[in-house]
Amino acid sequence: MKLAFKLFFALCIILSMSNKITAQEVSAIEIKDNISRVNFTIQGVYYSFEKKLAPVISLYSDIGSGFAYGSSGSGNQFSVSPTIATEGRWYFTYKRRYRKGKKTLFNSAEFLSLQAAYSFKSFSKHGAIDDSAAFFLVAYAGLQRIWGKHINFEFKFGYGLGYKPENSLFGHGGNLNLKFGYVFNKS
Repeated sequence: MKLAFKLFFALCIILSMSNKITAQEVSAIEIKDNISRVNFTIQGVYYSFEKKLAPVISLYSDIGSGFAYGSSGSGNQFSVSPTIATEGRWYFTYKRRYRKGKKTLFNSAEFLSLQAAYSFKSFSKHGAIDDSAAFFLVAYAGLQRIWGKHINFEFKFGYGLGYKPENSLFGHGGNLNLKFGYVFNKS
């Protein structure tokens, strides 16, 4: 009886020690830092850089040119505007994906984010499309995946506010974003 108690006690100590090691390993799981990408969207082409701020939080920034196209009774309209954006991202499924053995390369996980963006006045315009500068603030939910070792796919949707200082106009609405890109970092 005493031997069984001692074995049970020793087993409990060993299991609690291995549990602490596992917990330490899981807490050390962190997203990748300093990721450079070129992304292509329906709206334009962007260079993106992602900087890790905390184990599963990053600052994701874009700079590029956005395209707008429309058609009306007066004909086809288009404009090209430089755009700059930055967003804080929380990869809330990153650790769970890692523990389940799923691919987490270059921060492949679901995320929540808040993006602030500025679209400059259009430098190329044809037709009556509104080309004034605008500020945007958008809350997103999305996912990011890597195909192979360097092909990036991102899908996010959200709701946001917009402001055009030239006209003092405020607006709001849904936003859907789909990106395909290339990651320059080594895996």
